[in-house]
Amino acid sequence: MKSFAFLITGLALAGCSATEEADIAETEAAAVEETTESNASTWASTEAFAGSYSLAYEDGTEGVLTLSADGQAEGVIGGEPFKSTFTVPEAGKTCYENLDGDIPQPTQCWANETPQDDGSWVSIGDDGTKVVVARTD
Repeated sequence: MKSFAFLITGLALAGCSATEEADIAETEAAAVEETTESNASTWASTEAFAGSYSLAYEDGTEGVLTLSADGQAEGVIGGEPFKSTFTVPEAGKTCYENLDGDIPQPTQCWANETPQDDGSWVSIGDDGTKVVVARTD
């Protein structure tokens, strides 16, 4: 009988331990998911990038940008409106093509760094231009 009681107690403790481990694993998975969701350097689709953003360039130029899940982009940079399409060729990188408006440019690609403490991040263009990007929606 004592052996049976120890077995039941052992199983009960194992059950608690497994439940606690499952809770810890679930919490860690949620933290990873939240970090990934707010980390533009890991986004790998136009859907992930969809949203509205403020832009602050090193030279003081400011802008706004809206990206849609279907790969359309529009915004205003330094008072100049533009529209384009965008693609995500690899995680954390966006390329803007078919620029239309007052800023005629060839295709431009930008690589996103990991977020800063305030949630904004630095994006670096192919030409080395840096812009601080912050989500506004």
